[in-house]
Amino acid sequence: MNLFCQFKNHSAVCSAFFRIILLVMFPACTLQAQIIQPRLNQGALLEPNGKIINGAGLGPVDYQNYWNVMHPQNKPLTSMYYIGLNGVTSGWADWLKSTLMAYPGKFQIPQIGLALTNGQNGTGHYEQDVAAGLYDEQISLFVDGLQTLATPAYVRIGYEFNGTSWNGYLPETYKQAFVRITNMIRASGVEVAIVWDCSADGVTNFMDYYPGDEYVDWWGINVFEAYHFTDSFGKSFIESGGQHNKPVMICESFPRYIGVLNGQQSWNDWFAPYFTFIHKYPELKAFSYGNDDASLTNNPTWGDGRLEQNAIVGGNFANEMDSTQYLHASTESEIRKTFGLSDNIAPSSPGNISVVQSGYPLLLNWDAVTDPSGLSHYIVYKRGALTDYTLFRQFTDKNIAAGDTITYAITAMDRAGNESPKENGFRVTVPSSLSKVINGEFDSGINDWQLSYGAAGTSATMKIDSNSVISGRNSCQVNLSQVSGTNWHIQLYQWLQIYKGRKYTITFKAKASSTKVIDVVIQKGDSPYTIYLDKVHTLTTAIQSFTDTVTINANDQAQFKFFLGSTGTVQVWIDEVTITETYTGPNGINEQENQQQFLYNFPNPFNNSTKIAYQVKELGVVTLKIVDMMGKEVATLVNEHKVKGEYSVEWNANGLAGGIYFCRLQNGRKGEVRKMQLLK
Repeated sequence: MNLFCQFKNHSAVCSAFFRIILLVMFPACTLQAQIIQPRLNQGALLEPNGKIINGAGLGPVDYQNYWNVMHPQNKPLTSMYYIGLNGVTSGWADWLKSTLMAYPGKFQIPQIGLALTNGQNGTGHYEQDVAAGLYDEQISLFVDGLQTLATPAYVRIGYEFNGTSWNGYLPETYKQAFVRITNMIRASGVEVAIVWDCSADGVTNFMDYYPGDEYVDWWGINVFEAYHFTDSFGKSFIESGGQHNKPVMICESFPRYIGVLNGQQSWNDWFAPYFTFIHKYPELKAFSYGNDDASLTNNPTWGDGRLEQNAIVGGNFANEMDSTQYLHASTESEIRKTFGLSDNIAPSSPGNISVVQSGYPLLLNWDAVTDPSGLSHYIVYKRGALTDYTLFRQFTDKNIAAGDTITYAITAMDRAGNESPKENGFRVTVPSSLSKVINGEFDSGINDWQLSYGAAGTSATMKIDSNSVISGRNSCQVNLSQVSGTNWHIQLYQWLQIYKGRKYTITFKAKASSTKVIDVVIQKGDSPYTIYLDKVHTLTTAIQSFTDTVTINANDQAQFKFFLGSTGTVQVWIDEVTITETYTGPNGINEQENQQQFLYNFPNPFNNSTKIAYQVKELGVVTLKIVDMMGKEVATLVNEHKVKGEYSVEWNANGLAGGIYFCRLQNGRKGEVRKMQLLK
């Protein structure tokens, strides 16, 4: 304010003009001139030496939009994810893993918030039951999911522990629950940093909730308002973290009540103080920005914090990330080199790859590998593209097609960032007929099946019936208590990867407590929800057998469904569900073998970059070009002589508009085209 006093004798116009100039320029200039204090290195698990981790969320769309705002070399490393312990099921991490794998060449680490409350104004907490061992099964399933991820992770156990008015945790039972979960995570050997995370809005007696140094890897704090950057609580918490030799993470941050829509004023009021706060404290080693529109949620007064909604705020934020003291997404090896291990010797390559199960799903196995720095995980390459991580010496592939021919390669990555050499691929020919439904007899309970309802007030429950059994030990019973008359408003389904040119034969047995019309459907799993099969059947009280067939004309991530929402509040029993996928190529030769070359990209759709894998079947000149919808060539990725083999190349589409592009592979007189979608 004193800077404005020197202009008090000028005209009102001049005074107003200079006020505007100073408000616009001074905070930004001050921020650029500030020195980021050198970071303390505490030697904690997953702590980068001398760096501040760039992270974002809150959901996958928020993360993607933040990603798009950042400069090409400044993409976020950590992605926020939330789950309640009471909601953990088998397979909870499958979707999370697929989102993390969608950024080729940019290794991603999840930052997971594990809630121990239902968030009911301080009354929904159940950490006392966790401490008593009543949630051990859910903790085991959570740990199973961390093993499925097979990557490093930061886990915030009972995040915002001091939020008594919303979470309601009690200090003693919270500490006991924290220790119980930590011990079960660490006993599994997963590479997970445990974060003890408070809220700057919570009660100030944070040490009452501290489980002890031996159970905590990082300290965390959530900040939302500008005063959080200057009040005594944040300072005390961060400095205490340093005294306990723990790096500190800003686990959640959002410009509450300010947002981004006022541009430079928003930057001056919240973002400049935010980064000044980060610059000041050497204990801070990571941040996560909530790139969300809170005005669309149950916090309408919080404002819109999406960086993409304002060029000034988004541009300034991206420019701040240009500092070399921030750690951004890169290759896994490069990221791991910042974690402090000095080992430069790669582990040996996994040997003796073999097929344990040739049907569906395909199961591969290989010899175990050890490493002095500790083995992080095995990396699975499929058709030359990085496809999966696994902690175990086996890989289950559900994304296979009948009659397919696939080449796999397996490498080992140690915790110091050294990857073993990629040996010659292991070639697998998939049988021409595959049984693709999982747990179709329901003898494993309801595993792999989901029930969807709630549209138009519908209501239904699913259970296993071991009394009115159609076949085997169990049948699935769906009780329809409220229907809308619209078939798709209630669905029993499981995921099904479908492939072009394959024939699908569906069989099942069913009955109902009274006459009931149902649909058997194969439908694309997301927008535009294309329907590939829709057959109507009438159930009666007698057990009937049904068979439907369809030949699919596309490769797609689909769902196999029973639509149950038509008229009739009855009970439906379903059993002996089979889906057989078949393919017969010319003269018994499968499609992959009959083609001159193979062309594939992952991910698709993609953002900015995608990996393109291709196969060359004859010696000669190979060209790989990208063209747009108008046929205009936008990139030449390959133009050279190639010997027979499998290759891959990454295409970076920075600077191009989103839309449909085509990848054209030419090898001699043979060619192939791959359709790709660039998201912006």
